Amino acid sequence: MICSFLTRAYVPVATLLLTVVLTTLLANWSRPFDPSAAAHDPRLQTKGPKEMPAGEAGTPPNQEGETRAVLNPDPVIDQGHEQLLYLGNSQTTMIVDAGPSDLVTAQWLQVLLERRGIPVAVHLGGAGGMTMAEIFLRLAAGGEHRPREADVVVISAAIDEFRKLGTRDEIAALAKDRAVKSRLEQLCRDNPDLPYATTAIEALLSPPPAAAVESPSSTIAQRVESRLQRVAEQWAFLAQRDELNAEFVLTYLRVRDGVFGITPASLRPLPETAYRANLQLLELACRYARAQGIRLIVYLSPVRNAKPSPDAPEDLEKLRRDLLRLCGPYGAVFLNYTEVVPEKLWSKYAVNVSNLRAGVAGQPDFVHLTGAGHRLLAERLLADAAAQLNAASQVQARVQRP
Repeated sequence: MICSFLTRAYVPVATLLLTVVLTTLLANWSRPFDPSAAAHDPRLQTKGPKEMPAGEAGTPPNQEGETRAVLNPDPVIDQGHEQLLYLGNSQTTMIVDAGPSDLVTAQWLQVLLERRGIPVAVHLGGAGGMTMAEIFLRLAAGGEHRPREADVVVISAAIDEFRKLGTRDEIAALAKDRAVKSRLEQLCRDNPDLPYATTAIEALLSPPPAAAVESPSSTIAQRVESRLQRVAEQWAFLAQRDELNAEFVLTYLRVRDGVFGITPASLRPLPETAYRANLQLLELACRYARAQGIRLIVYLSPVRNAKPSPDAPEDLEKLRRDLLRLCGPYGAVFLNYTEVVPEKLWSKYAVNVSNLRAGVAGQPDFVHLTGAGHRLLAERLLADAAAQLNAASQVQARVQRP
């Protein structure tokens, strides 16, 4: 009888042991990376606040500290300056082939504001693949934190961010702040006409599924599950399951792109449901900004004018019309920057880089700007929105208004 049992148990036990060994090896070999940045070219970079030695930024000595501070994830709020929060996807945070004097748009904007004597402190809050839900949440957090982190907000609205939904955990955590959570709950109650937006926010406010934490009232099954999860987290292949999952997803994308010939220039659809939900989230951001006295500037992000293109002209025109219609009633400034950056200030993905997706290497990069492109964008932004960026001009306009 014992021999019979051992014979039957041999295969599942051996399979389990083999699985543990192989997945542990995979976990050790896997490299941590952000799935949203899986297709990033290694030539893309941004200089952190500790990576810009004095004199490299090409700015006067009294401005070097300000350009570093723009990238500080935990900015020190100077009560003598208004706070500008700059939000968007990796186009706002990355530079192609960055030279020692190159800066991202937000940093150049800080330099130009300083040169004009406009007391505004710029903080870059963008992130790769930043969704409209994340942009809204970051705006609300900046408006609710004390001291306030957002007197002026610039949103880089990229068409790609209107194709998807979702909020990553580190940004969703902002909703746990008491003041932020209270404001989000109020916005959900007061804006029933924006059901897509309020549904997305309510999902952030809803408590996560009951965690496997033991308590006196827990059932035997719950206590067993809790202990099993704690043990499982000690296994390398489970503790690193996010990295492994990202590796599998990236491998799938490589195979898919190679088989079907998908490249960065392949036409990408604009799903209607995701599009409408993101428009409502932006409209809710406009309502919140107006109610809180936050000056909001929304620009339609630069688009590479190359053919073929992943963005259908009719989709871009549809987004332009909708953003113009949406921003106006709430006093938000809308700027169409789709054609601001010329072709020579864009670049291509690197060739023969193993961690890039199959159809990406050597292809045109339709998202990221060179250093000169960032400077041009900042100059245009200041020229078009100087009045909104300058608090003094806002006070003067209110005094002169009949």
